[in-house]
Amino acid sequence: MRDNTIRAESKRMCKKCFIRYILVCSKDNTFILKTKERLCTAAQLEVMRSTRDTLLKYKESLEQNNNYLKDDIKKYTKGARCTFGFNCTQKCNFKKGITLEREI
Repeated sequence: MRDNTIRAESKRMCKKCFIRYILVCSKDNTFILKTKERLCTAAQLEVMRSTRDTLLKYKESLEQNNNYLKDDIKKYTKGARCTFGFNCTQKCNFKKGITLEREI
């Protein structure tokens, strides 16, 4: 665990199992680096969707709290990493991949 990361865990008992919720908070630049890596059609679908959902929640929270980063985060919510300045070496070239709406 890095020094700049805060980790909190909570457990809830389900009928037959434990459900563990893990919240990981880190500095903004670390989150953006992870976003640049994971918002791509080359990434696993579940990872891409989870990152996109977290990014949208993060953006909403910044806007609600009138944080100075609220304008900076908007460029990352347009779609895949090739839409916010990342230079892809192997472009996917299909619209649903770029807009992060793919199903496979």
